[in-house]
Amino acid sequence: MIDTVVFLDANVYFSGTLNPYGGSGYILALARSGQYFRSAASSYVIGETLVNLEKKATAQEVRSFMVYLQGVEMTFYNPIAGSAELKALLNSKDARVLQAAIDAGTQYFVTLDRKHFFTQEVREYSKNRGLNIVTPREFIENFVKQLKKDRPE
Repeated sequence: MIDTVVFLDANVYFSGTLNPYGGSGYILALARSGQYFRSAASSYVIGETLVNLEKKATAQEVRSFMVYLQGVEMTFYNPIAGSAELKALLNSKDARVLQAAIDAGTQYFVTLDRKHFFTQEVREYSKNRGLNIVTPREFIENFVKQLKKDRPE
């Protein structure tokens, strides 16, 4: 699965930082290990995460995220905006985030934002570009299935 590239939405970073023992936290730990998939990100998503952590989290949790960033290898993709097609499907902020995930050639975009990213139109658009939009739970389920397939007992 190391050839797999994963792009995490800001809400996954936020949730994983606040609850390192939940699904999002598990994904952050997998990303930090660098053994299972490659991480892609955008400065916009990382910035959004930091802003939200600074507003809603403790100073220790903000530091924890900063330490995480120093320990994980990421490739950054920073489109200024989403494509015209994406802007027709999503607000400009979300279009920019999804465009970064597509530009990165990721196979998985992991998000907790069901309202915006899980519409049939957005999922079809993404799927046609080789990108699966999944929740942390769905990603972990796929990850475990792939591990079992790669390492039969």
